[in-house]
Amino acid sequence: MAKGVKALAPLIAGAVLLVAGIVGAVLTSMQPKAPKKEPPPTAAELVQRASEAREQEREKRRLAAEQEKIDKNEIKQIILEQIRATPEDLSEGWFAEVFQSIPSQDRFWEFLDESRASGARYDAMYTADYRERNPRTAQPTAARYYLQEGNAFIYGAGQSEKRLHDTAPGLLDMALNREFLSHENGWEGARSDLISSYLESRLRLYEKLRKIEISDGGKRTAWWEEIATLHEASVVYRYIMLEQNRERAMKKLKGTGSSGKAHSTKARHLQTMINEHLLKQGKFYIDAAIAETTYLGKQREYNERGFKLLAMVYQRKPSGAALDILTKANSIQRNQLWRMGKAHWRRATHAATSGDSVLAHEQYLKAKRRYLQSLSRVETSKKRKLFDEFVALQKEINAWKAASDSAKSNPAVADPTSAESVPTAGKSSG
Repeated sequence: MAKGVKALAPLIAGAVLLVAGIVGAVLTSMQPKAPKKEPPPTAAELVQRASEAREQEREKRRLAAEQEKIDKNEIKQIILEQIRATPEDLSEGWFAEVFQSIPSQDRFWEFLDESRASGARYDAMYTADYRERNPRTAQPTAARYYLQEGNAFIYGAGQSEKRLHDTAPGLLDMALNREFLSHENGWEGARSDLISSYLESRLRLYEKLRKIEISDGGKRTAWWEEIATLHEASVVYRYIMLEQNRERAMKKLKGTGSSGKAHSTKARHLQTMINEHLLKQGKFYIDAAIAETTYLGKQREYNERGFKLLAMVYQRKPSGAALDILTKANSIQRNQLWRMGKAHWRRATHAATSGDSVLAHEQYLKAKRRYLQSLSRVETSKKRKLFDEFVALQKEINAWKAASDSAKSNPAVADPTSAESVPTAGKSSG
């Protein structure tokens, strides 16, 4: 038996080797063939590929520029549509609606009287000090002298902040008071150029103080109220001067046949000054809206006020500068409307879930209105996401109404405003 096994051993070993070889061949045949190596691109092919890539990039930029041009035109039309709701020119009614500190001509004269009273108090202190320091020298009496002295602190370099807070405004108010007292008929006789210079110097003073405070780490809202007041005062005063200039021109030219060129030149200058102040003030408010990221109500107030000011600038004389700032205002406005729409939507969903159908109806209506207002201020290329949210809102409203109607027609049915019956689109898209 052992001899037989020994005799078969070579045969068994050969069979094992044969089987191993067959298995190895099968496994090798099952493995994926190595891909053929592509020959390296030729120099001409590399040049062609680079050229195609550049062409694709150029086309991409061209399409982007074309879309941007379309978007800008759409936004311009959206803004112009809103501007059409603005009165064509200034009026007492517009001042009362838009201006906060100087909403009328009467308030302007009160403002000057308040400044003059402050100037009278400063004058008394200044005069006493001057006599003590200069007993043998006559004190200057001209109003313009003190205006120039005040401007030296405002426009000069290296002045201390204390001088800007106390001395400069005191001298300006003192100049205003002396101008008033130098004429028997008070403000009617006061020189318009001196009053205009006083307003401009006061504005420059507050702008300088604001810049100093911000550079020292103060709030961006520093001196806002004072700056806004001076812009409003400057506009109202130029408006008063325009009215006076128009009346004088009509009296002088009546029956003379004169062209009134001098009056027209002065009127154009006044109109230009008015637009400059409205533009600066509008930009001032839009910048404030951009900076205000905490309180939505404040941001909306700044933005709406800035928009009204800039819309008036554009109504009076189409201005590229005004339109550029209005574009920013429109962007802020549509974002605010969208956020308000989202907030109303969340409240509506919560009210519907709680079973408060009256509040739900009110909030759904407000949400829908805000979304539509926001959509009306968005260019076509950016409407898709906002429109999808609006569609989801409308579907939720329809589902809520259907459930409410079903509950009314069949009281036995479960409360349609329960959590199981109300869609949650408002939550998911928030």
